[in-house]
Amino acid sequence: MLEEKQIVLDEEERNEPQEYLAHISSLQADFTNYKRRVEREHGEIVEMANDKLLLKLLPVLDDFDRALENVASDSENKDWVNGVELVDHRLRSILENEGLSQIEAMGHEFDPQKHEAVFTVEGTADEQGKISSVVRKGYRLHDKVIRPAQVSVLKDIKSEPQSITRPTARRTVPITRGGDARWIRPSSARNVRGMFL
Repeated sequence: MLEEKQIVLDEEERNEPQEYLAHISSLQADFTNYKRRVEREHGEIVEMANDKLLLKLLPVLDDFDRALENVASDSENKDWVNGVELVDHRLRSILENEGLSQIEAMGHEFDPQKHEAVFTVEGTADEQGKISSVVRKGYRLHDKVIRPAQVSVLKDIKSEPQSITRPTARRTVPITRGGDARWIRPSSARNVRGMFL
């Protein structure tokens, strides 16, 4: 009997290091997964911060575009204009190196993922759905659209049926409670236990 207990104890002692090794390898795998998750979350936080910063810088790019579009060709201050163009070019190149790119819109098909239709312009049937002008440029950071381009879209208005909707007259029925008319409700409203919907 003593020998049987000794054999059982020997087997338990032999299995004990294996259990410790299994537990340690499990902890090591958990730690590796934790480390990957923290790195991924850190990358997402940095990406969100970049998105916010770039969204704040996009109006500056719009201002540069407007300023350079409205420069007179016979301007006396060519050096000043050249300086503004250099600053604009340098800012754009820095942002492009960070992954910012402009969304091409003019003449392309309207895509609601990349474009925001501000208004429609009358066009022919074969031009329908194409972008006729860009109101505000759109940008993407890597593959993610951070600001859609605001555009006008050509639409074939002649082929669409012109329907005129006239408002229908609503007849109201007084609801009486105790002999006086306190509430007015439409005649089409349903009564549900003393209330109307």
